[in-house]
Amino acid sequence: MAQECEKKDLKTPKDYLGLENEYWDMVDYGKGETTLVEYAADVPCAKYGSGFGRPGQKIINDKQAEYADHPWNLNNLPHGSNSLMQFTRARDISGINVPWLYVGMKYSTFCWHYEDLMLPSINYSHYGKPK
Repeated sequence: MAQECEKKDLKTPKDYLGLENEYWDMVDYGKGETTLVEYAADVPCAKYGSGFGRPGQKIINDKQAEYADHPWNLNNLPHGSNSLMQFTRARDISGINVPWLYVGMKYSTFCWHYEDLMLPSINYSHYGKPK
């Protein structure tokens, strides 16, 4: 759906400032056509997997295999020898030491917020344009 939206929306500014201005014009002032936006939040990687791969998950391509054991794989970060998340090793806590996957498209919005337990957040864009 996101790729189809991108194909038909040829008037979109190519620069980030122009795109942001277009976004706020739509949100604040109702300018432009109504746009359907899809977004999924808090998809548990332990259940559905992620682009990185996870121990015990079926590896579906060479890229997943390459990063399955990499220390910067978001699934592996809490298990590193110097990780600040060592205190939670006794169990998996979804969204804390097991990453969540977010799927969005152009114009999808994720509000500013405090992370769970006021912990820092690490994000990785697997596919698409930069955030």
